[in-house]
Amino acid sequence: MSSRDASDSSLPLSDEAVAFQWLTEAIRQPEGDPPAIPPVSSETAMRVAEFHRFEGCAINAWRTRCQLDGLAEPDTLKPAARDLAMATLAWSKLLGELIDTLSEANVHAIPIKGPVLVDMARSDGSLRRFWDLDLLIPIETIDDARAALARLGFEDELPIRLDLMRLWHRIDYEWSMVRASDGVRLELHFRLFQQYISPGMPMQDVFARSTHVELAGRTWPVLSPEDNILFLCVHGGKHTWDRLRLVADLRGVLKHGPPVDVERLVAMADDLGFRRFLAIGMWVADQYDPLPDGELARLATSDTVAVELGREFIAAWPTCTGGPRDRDLYGTLAKCRERRRDRWRMYGLIAVQSTPPDWEWLRLPPVLHWAYPLVRLARLALRQ
Repeated sequence: MSSRDASDSSLPLSDEAVAFQWLTEAIRQPEGDPPAIPPVSSETAMRVAEFHRFEGCAINAWRTRCQLDGLAEPDTLKPAARDLAMATLAWSKLLGELIDTLSEANVHAIPIKGPVLVDMARSDGSLRRFWDLDLLIPIETIDDARAALARLGFEDELPIRLDLMRLWHRIDYEWSMVRASDGVRLELHFRLFQQYISPGMPMQDVFARSTHVELAGRTWPVLSPEDNILFLCVHGGKHTWDRLRLVADLRGVLKHGPPVDVERLVAMADDLGFRRFLAIGMWVADQYDPLPDGELARLATSDTVAVELGREFIAAWPTCTGGPRDRDLYGTLAKCRERRRDRWRMYGLIAVQSTPPDWEWLRLPPVLHWAYPLVRLARLALRQ
């Protein structure tokens, strides 16, 4: 990280904040001698690192420092490093198998987040724990994708009636599948964002702009550079940039990924009402690792509200909590929108967009599914 620190040195530091400072120093110098062992337990340091998704970096730094100082390393770190390395390789291999299986079923699947993003960002991918895999597919191929994945042992995580599944596809943005044999969770995205965040993003254009990159000895389909940066900024903003890994991946793609057409990126953000999401992303990326002079660096400080939100977000880093996201998610998301109409649309869609509990509360035949927004409003009114 740059010298722009998220913690306040004038206050006594908690063990978590001390571990966080040590972690940021370890991240800054992955190739050199790691920082001295901090005055906290290895368990605390690894817990902070795991929260920020830098567990591999922390394990390597702690073990290397122990070797340099002639200290006995904690018994848990060597097997943890081995297990993490094996898991990382397994996730990457599985992702390739999924892409190939879906391609054979004529499903255009684009990995978002996950191993491909880490490789593209050169973001400590040698030791990285993944919790699930995310694939973007055209919504019209969802049934073909589910059938192909079923042959690999995946099942729908939420078994619902076929007519309600069609309703889900109209109002939601992803479909989850799990494999009982190993617990792997797969998110099939047919939109990049929830409808209340971006109801009008034309996905056919996203697929048309997609491209390919050569990574780890194979060719991977990926989002266009501009779509990828915008996705990472909105995704990070949606999570109030609560983990260093979100910022590291964005900054790594900006530094090491395919070149970005900044003019096109800003135009896309303006069209979708995502300029503040983009500005916040650039600001936190600049705090992590200063951006070179240019349009993106200027964008990082162009919106005073974005800067204030960025400061609020990174202030939560040493505490290892969700910060503003835990306190008021929708209120925070509203602040991330620069256009009033987008804020009102978000609240309106949240109020009327039905969910599975609404469908269970009152089971309507398919011909009356249009009435579920009214059912949701009724449920909300009765809960008051």
